[in-house]
Amino acid sequence: KERGVQYIEVRCLDLDPFKPCGIDESQIKFLDVFLTYCLLSEQDKIDDIECDEVAENNKRVTQHGREENQTLLCDNQEIPLTKKADIIFNQMSEVAHILEEFEPGTVDALKEQYKKVQDNKYTPSYLFLKEISAHQGSFLKASNSLANRHKAYFKNLELNDNVLAQYTELAKQSVVDQKEIEQSDTIDFDAFLTDYLAN
Repeated sequence: KERGVQYIEVRCLDLDPFKPCGIDESQIKFLDVFLTYCLLSEQDKIDDIECDEVAENNKRVTQHGREENQTLLCDNQEIPLTKKADIIFNQMSEVAHILEEFEPGTVDALKEQYKKVQDNKYTPSYLFLKEISAHQGSFLKASNSLANRHKAYFKNLELNDNVLAQYTELAKQSVVDQKEIEQSDTIDFDAFLTDYLAN
């Protein structure tokens, strides 16, 4: 209450194994839409029953999300996953069209994710299983293949000399700053943590 909200940590977000950085611009735009939608949606506090439903739905989607006719629990009723997704994506569409004015490509980013609900052949899990099949059913070989592709991608990137010089200087300055901070410490970490949590 005293310090306020400094940041929101988005959990349950896996890295995309097919993207060299684990995420791309389109996925970031989708997250902007989703988080803005969550912020603007009027929702009552989640009670214990709804919390249990959320946990059950998370389990169902994690274990069986690509199965046809998969359902979710909503207000103690079974509803098709695709129907619930349609409702949410339609609501998010309004947000995406507003953000599109400031960040072109936002509407397309939402459509790209919606495609995964309409056809599970676009989901990362399906694509990764396909990758495993292409490597004689070996998870390790599929993972190594993707890692080597990403390694090649980064090796082929040309780093501007000015940018490299800037990063080199920042790294040197970071080491200097760290030493100054450590030398100015007057208490050990345990004492700092106790004091921080007490205030």
